[in-house]
Amino acid sequence: MTASTVATDFADLIATARASDGEQRACSVGGALYHYARAQLLATEVLLTVGGAQRHAAIHETRKALRRCRAIVALSANSSSNPAYETLDRRLSRLARSLSALRDAEVVALGAKAEMERSVDAAERRRWSALHDGLTQRRDAIEREALHADPHFSRRRESVRGLLQSLSEIDWPLLGQTPLVQALERSAVRLSRAELKARLNNTVANRHRWRRRARLLRMQWQGLADMVKHASLSDAVRNRIRRALHKVEGTIPAPAALAAEVDRLGAGQDARLLQSVVQREARSHARTRPAGESRAAPAPPGRRSERTPA
Repeated sequence: MTASTVATDFADLIATARASDGEQRACSVGGALYHYARAQLLATEVLLTVGGAQRHAAIHETRKALRRCRAIVALSANSSSNPAYETLDRRLSRLARSLSALRDAEVVALGAKAEMERSVDAAERRRWSALHDGLTQRRDAIEREALHADPHFSRRRESVRGLLQSLSEIDWPLLGQTPLVQALERSAVRLSRAELKARLNNTVANRHRWRRRARLLRMQWQGLADMVKHASLSDAVRNRIRRALHKVEGTIPAPAALAAEVDRLGAGQDARLLQSVVQREARSHARTRPAGESRAAPAPPGRRSERTPA
């Protein structure tokens, strides 16, 4: 399941906007940004209703839809001094963070499963299998706790409805080609600063900020490129967006390069998350195993050559 499969069709949103919001909002770049951001929130509201075996995939897609919304809101915020954008961004971030523990629990469970499937040593495979089982149980426990605190995610869905209302109340700037270019360039400058800081001081926080900045710019690129494809937008709006994207080609990182950068940084982040779990399990084994027993937790990912067979 992806956000695009549950969101109201973007073309339908524009058609509805012409009837309800008037031609100015529906036929402006700012209006296009508003309706794209709205589509992500509509997707979020539906994704939060998904249960059963698909719930964890839906949570992942929910967080991605919220990031896409934040990325587009940031484009307008870069071109406006309206503090309402900052307030909206904080609320979007808070909702996404409320799902972080659920997503992290799924990531480490999937990581342990992948390591188990890659293992060629039978004993190592059994250790990863046992860890995967334990992490799956932990993930399910976190899910039950979250649903007990917020049954059916009804409180979170109410938050989404509040965000939709706030989104509609902001005076979205009309935006032309130049402000759009400047907004993209500001995002690229922030990415460059974050990358430089991470390379000079390679901390987890700095690497994470680098990834967030790269992901935001990639989603801004992708969102605008998606808008250009929609015939439901006026030719004038699509041409302004197309010219803005053409203007920044070669001056800011290309979408493919950004996607590769985000994937690489994300893979490293996931590996470190799994490694921290493995190390915690190893410490737990060391404290609880009987004297003389040498059974160990799996070695951290990427360190098989340093492993001592059990």
